[in-house]
Amino acid sequence: MKPILFFLGLLLMAFTITACNNQNGNTQYNSTNGEAQTDWALLSLEELTEKADLIAFASVKDTEGIEKSNGMNAQISTLEVLEIISGTASKEIKLDQATNYLEEGEEYLLFLTQNETDGYYYVLNPSGVIQEKDGVYATGLVEGNGTYNKDEVKDLLFN
Repeated sequence: MKPILFFLGLLLMAFTITACNNQNGNTQYNSTNGEAQTDWALLSLEELTEKADLIAFASVKDTEGIEKSNGMNAQISTLEVLEIISGTASKEIKLDQATNYLEEGEEYLLFLTQNETDGYYYVLNPSGVIQEKDGVYATGLVEGNGTYNKDEVKDLLFN
């Protein structure tokens, strides 16, 4: 009888630990290739603007793939901040990403949060990464799903 109770106790403990490790249900780890997989609820433009520590136009100077201590793959991107719309930052910042990596040489409108412990910036939400194409930023975050140049983006955010 005692071995059965012991086994059931271990099974319950394993289930509890697994449930606690994925309590928000939106991040999974693929142990075969080290890539994180996420299922995000996209934020609106208003939510992004309210929650971001930094909103800026930035270009990706270089990228470096790393493996974190937990075995997950990540990318550290060195960004040149071209123009700050809201918040403060130096001319060059580091962005730590586990998924949806930015492309070297490309320009983006970014809604970021900064971790004060490690100094890295993190993407607030996948909807907060808008790539520049041919001088405009295409987004579905505003009514009408349009393309906007830099000045129009600034008007949308603060008018």
